[in-house]
Amino acid sequence: MNPTPVLRTIFQIAKTIKEISDQVKANKQQCKRLSFRIDLVVSMLKVYENSKINQQDLIAPLEQFKICLEQCLNFIQKFNDSRWYERIYMNKIYEQEFETFNEQLSQKTTDLNLPIDIKQIFKQDDDKNDRRLDLEQICSKLDEIVRLLLEQQEKHYCEIKNDLSERFRSMQEQFRHGLGKIENNHRTEIEKAEPKYLRIYSHDLVRRRKIGSGSFSDVYSGYWRSREMEVAIKCIRLDNNQIGDENIRRDFINEVRQMSYIPPNRNVLGFWGASITSTDYELVVELMPLGSLYELLHKRKVEITWIDRWDMASQIVEGVHHLHKLEPPIIHCDIKSMNLLLKLEHSKSYVVKVADFGLAKVKQETCRTASKGEVAGTLQYKAPELLKFGGNTMKSDVYAIAIVMWELVSGKIPYADSDQPTIRLGVLDGDRLHIPSETIPSFRDIISHSWSQQPYDRPTCEKLIQMIKDARNIKISSEDLFLQVLQRKTSNVQTLKRQQNSLVNTTQELSSTTTKGTSYMPSWLQTPKCSQRFWPNSLDNNTKQVSKTEKKDPNSLVALFNDDNHESKK
Repeated sequence: MNPTPVLRTIFQIAKTIKEISDQVKANKQQCKRLSFRIDLVVSMLKVYENSKINQQDLIAPLEQFKICLEQCLNFIQKFNDSRWYERIYMNKIYEQEFETFNEQLSQKTTDLNLPIDIKQIFKQDDDKNDRRLDLEQICSKLDEIVRLLLEQQEKHYCEIKNDLSERFRSMQEQFRHGLGKIENNHRTEIEKAEPKYLRIYSHDLVRRRKIGSGSFSDVYSGYWRSREMEVAIKCIRLDNNQIGDENIRRDFINEVRQMSYIPPNRNVLGFWGASITSTDYELVVELMPLGSLYELLHKRKVEITWIDRWDMASQIVEGVHHLHKLEPPIIHCDIKSMNLLLKLEHSKSYVVKVADFGLAKVKQETCRTASKGEVAGTLQYKAPELLKFGGNTMKSDVYAIAIVMWELVSGKIPYADSDQPTIRLGVLDGDRLHIPSETIPSFRDIISHSWSQQPYDRPTCEKLIQMIKDARNIKISSEDLFLQVLQRKTSNVQTLKRQQNSLVNTTQELSSTTTKGTSYMPSWLQTPKCSQRFWPNSLDNNTKQVSKTEKKDPNSLVALFNDDNHESKK
């Protein structure tokens, strides 16, 4: 192994240490001393960079020396960042740490076996003098350190005060709102129209980072102060013309009220409440750490197994079915991989939740008034009847589920290489996406059935759940049958081997009783020359060939199984 790359890394680290040691705001003398010692050792190492001598023995100690330099660099950087004064206040001059690093550096230098006077370079008197000078410098900066500490504490207290103030306002508003309802027995018409959902005040929510963006909304990770709860905050995007629009406000309140009546379900995103102000409409929902199925498949490109595909497909249909069976039913209208959110359960299995349901009218109104036309990114999931200006139905939701199932098996974005007019014409003519050849036949059949051209040919979600369940049971039964047949075939091979070995032993015993040099055995009883090495191996090979055939085609297993029964009857 060539030590040149390691040497160059060492030279670069030493250079960085020298630059930082000149800029540190505390313990300057000790940092410079450490840098000076490193420079002396590195100057000796430069002799080896272009040397032709055998350098193999240097590799291990050079690696250890490099690690030591990296640790020194990380340590020195502490005295050059914006919070250096806190470290000085906590640990003054770091006497013990500097002593440890100098000892390590001395030991690693010794291991390199360089022509250098270690004792002269690492003199303890120099270290004592450096500590004294650093302490004097810290004392001279005492006022500055105290001032910076006070400023930092004041900033921290202000943040706490602001947070407490917001919490107080939140609790005050909720208490006042509750008292108002109790005191006013004769509610006005406006109060009667107040939505029956959990009202969350905007100052009770903290928006953090943006985690998603759609055609009409932005999604943030957030914090619900009064509940001390991590949540997702979906903010409806409004332009200046839409602020104060009564149609949007009315639709939002009506649909939010409808969402609040949906019973909890494992595969439907949890809805906690809503916040409405004159300028902001916000939904507070369950936070899903893994993001959307779209991100998992197309951005992070995570490899998923067939078990995952079956589970995800089943959960998606279960979630949509939960919406469809309500009274009145909720039609999702915008099923796509971006609206299917994920989290991990027990750190191993995916949980899929249907999201972004119940706001179809708000989407339509905001997009219409903003003159944005058709909602971007959803045409790929639209059923043929919707392209003819038909209304959304439960069957159009099923069509969209089929497109998502195609994404699960292909790992691709639907119609990624086609423009919208081409997609529209193709779907109306009955053309569909190509299902990969390696797709399990039962999964392929479910997709094909679910994206049928006519809505009445598509299954309901309830039927789709049963189809997935039956397909998975058949798959398990086929595997069980394969194992049974393979076990039977293996048992037959072992029986034949035992019979063959018994025949060989018999012939050997008869042979030993005959006259020397003469055999009186009939020719049909004499041991075939190929018996011990060809016959058993042939059977093994045939068994392997059978197992390959059986594994590919479950139907052939039934035939083989029946053949076995037929032979046994004979």
